[in-house]
Amino acid sequence: TMRETPPLDGAGVIRRAFNYAPAIGYYVRTEEQVGDQVPRVAELTSFTSSDPVLPDSALRRRSAEIQRVLESELSGTRATWSDGRSGAVGSLDLLDTRYSERYGWCRDFSEQIRYTGRLYQLHGMGCRDPEKTWQLVMLAPGTD
Repeated sequence: TMRETPPLDGAGVIRRAFNYAPAIGYYVRTEEQVGDQVPRVAELTSFTSSDPVLPDSALRRRSAEIQRVLESELSGTRATWSDGRSGAVGSLDLLDTRYSERYGWCRDFSEQIRYTGRLYQLHGMGCRDPEKTWQLVMLAPGTD
């Protein structure tokens, strides 16, 4: 909570409260009251994460599978991975391969990850760098 005394507009004390959620890195509620006026409240009503927070073992498994699939599988292929330590599972569907002036060879994919009872649907694009490593240049929430 913050308090400004005296406020710039001379309207009395301004009180501000911020409720921050570290898990999502954003404020979920803010409240501002000027003097005796009715407080103004803003609340976060929904949140979508583009990338699930996975334990290290699952991240390593997922990253290895993304590299393998982007490098060696044909478009239209579905590949799956699982991490026995965390219970996380995922699938990757290769959608398209194309050449980009900016990035070189790139591949579009959709991904589903199931972890801790939640389903994450993502859409991404990986592009191959000169060292033959695939870099994710786009990852966003998907709809399929």
